[in-house]
Amino acid sequence: MVQVEIERDAAGRIRAFAARGHAGAGLAGADPVCAGVSALVQSAALGLERRLGLQLEILAGAGLFSCRLGADLDAQAALRAQDILETMRLGLAEIQAQAPRRLRLRERAAN
Repeated sequence: MVQVEIERDAAGRIRAFAARGHAGAGLAGADPVCAGVSALVQSAALGLERRLGLQLEILAGAGLFSCRLGADLDAQAALRAQDILETMRLGLAEIQAQAPRRLRLRERAAN
């Protein structure tokens, strides 16, 4: 099962996300759930980094992709970042609705 955790700050904005595990819905390299999750989380990070020019903390490896926004966002960048991140969340929620035994999406408040 792929587990995606989204972290929100006190204002409800997404500040970080992490995807871990494998869905087991197909052969390695041909798993549609893993492919969908990977495409969404990596596209979100690319948009934040390359389109908005944000500094991110990214960890990537076998079965792991995590991304955290830097603390020094101006108001405009923060709004644009939320558009990208909420779109990612919508896509992940749709995958979870279609494959609930393959993807668990959780949200939590930042500590």
